[in-house]
Amino acid sequence: MNTKDLIDFISKKMKEKPGFFMFRDSEPQVNLNEINEIENRLAAKLPNSYIEVLRNFGGATFAFGEIFSISPDSVFYVLNEYEKYKFIPSFFYPISSDGVGGYYGFIKDKDVFKDEIYYLDYDLNDIQVEKTKWNFIRFFMWNAFNIEED
Repeated sequence: MNTKDLIDFISKKMKEKPGFFMFRDSEPQVNLNEINEIENRLAAKLPNSYIEVLRNFGGATFAFGEIFSISPDSVFYVLNEYEKYKFIPSFFYPISSDGVGGYYGFIKDKDVFKDEIYYLDYDLNDIQVEKTKWNFIRFFMWNAFNIEED
């Protein structure tokens, strides 16, 4: 599945099962200025598939999962996570919470965040960051719809 396929899939699901996408009416789509601002602040480019989902739909909840937004007008604004949880390292960009203190996100490699999903596990003594088997699209499908692709 590529980015266009993902956007088409989400659009189709939103029409077929609108109840899975409640409370999205107020979620802002991100614009080019917000993308430039966050990438300048992070000193790195974010993966295109993530950016395109945010440009088309914004962040917030999608069926069974959530995705953080880069729009400061969103309740799911990613920089709120950095401010609430000072333990998130600067090389890690969170895109979703697991709901119990861990995060899924991208790892910074020089001036880009790789399109590979990592899991950040935090306890009072240690921070562990482990690579998962997903890129953003595969993570999104698993997180929001519980669909695993090979």
